[in-house]
Amino acid sequence: CTGAAVYAASVLTNMASQEDLRRSILAHEAMPALVELLHSTDNNILISATQAVASLACDAEARLE
Repeated sequence: CTGAAVYAASVLTNMASQEDLRRSILAHEAMPALVELLHSTDNNILISATQAVASLACDAEARLE
């Protein structure tokens, strides 16, 4: 299960770089699931989930700075 969570969060991080995909991910309420992963004690899950949350929380303009 740990590997699946890390992989899924990493995929969402990569997808979030595309504005239309980021909007779709957020529209499907992925953020609460990612925030739930932030309660994990596994460092790999924490790193991947944090990166995904940050990628989804930033808008396109912020990424260009």
